[in-house]
Amino acid sequence: MDHLIHVLMTLLLALSAMASPAVVAIHEPRAAAAAPNQKALNCGIFSTADKHDFMDMQSYWAVTKGEMCTTPAKTCRRYACKNTSGIYICNDSTAELKLNCTVFHDFTNSIGGKCCTKDYHDSKGISGRQWSDQDFNVVVAYGNCNHGIDSDKPAPGPKNDPWGPNGLCEDD
Repeated sequence: MDHLIHVLMTLLLALSAMASPAVVAIHEPRAAAAAPNQKALNCGIFSTADKHDFMDMQSYWAVTKGEMCTTPAKTCRRYACKNTSGIYICNDSTAELKLNCTVFHDFTNSIGGKCCTKDYHDSKGISGRQWSDQDFNVVVAYGNCNHGIDSDKPAPGPKNDPWGPNGLCEDD
């Protein structure tokens, strides 16, 4: 029995030594994919999010350093929601999208800084879509936080209330 254990241990050590170079190769650093660039920006095309709730969601995303946001192929997924406001990532590709969440924070900053810029007193709503050069876009719009993350899609409201409960999207 001791001889069998010795033979097995020797065999395991030999196999482990042979496998080590492959393990090292797997863990070598790989070239990082180029960061996505922002392309076209569309403002006021969806039912709106509330500007104050949007700012709260932005604060949360600012601290997600290192966290990954994964969106299935051909899907819009809501990644943040507060009251009746949502932030969505829409993956237009046929492959799953996986990027650091801080990338999306940069995209929503663009929407927050350029869309629906009128003062909160006069215009409480905000909506916009920031396109990327990598088959995804980020949307700020109305969101029903009582629904699942994949059940709502950004959309304009009905003809009789296109902005929804959060009010108008107006620019200065």
